[in-house]
Amino acid sequence: MAAGRSWRPQARIEGPFRAGVDDIPALNAVFSDAFTERFRRDGMVGVRVPNLNPKIWRYAIEDAAAGAMIWRDGDGRGDIAAFNMVHRS
Repeated sequence: MAAGRSWRPQARIEGPFRAGVDDIPALNAVFSDAFTERFRRDGMVGVRVPNLNPKIWRYAIEDAAAGAMIWRDGDGRGDIAAFNMVHRS
């Protein structure tokens, strides 16, 4: 029986934590880098996704309230590894 294993070690992720307006610069970096990489993999190498206006992030965080969640790297630096903004409509 064959089993697949990743060559990468398991990353330690901590969270979720509630996102706040002080997380906006880091959220912008994760957002921009992730979507730029996605476009690159789709063949659009020259596309760079810009940062969103901080007012958009503030609105999203405040509107999502407890649904504004972030996960941090567990490597001691605490960089944002992932985020999710959950809104009720």
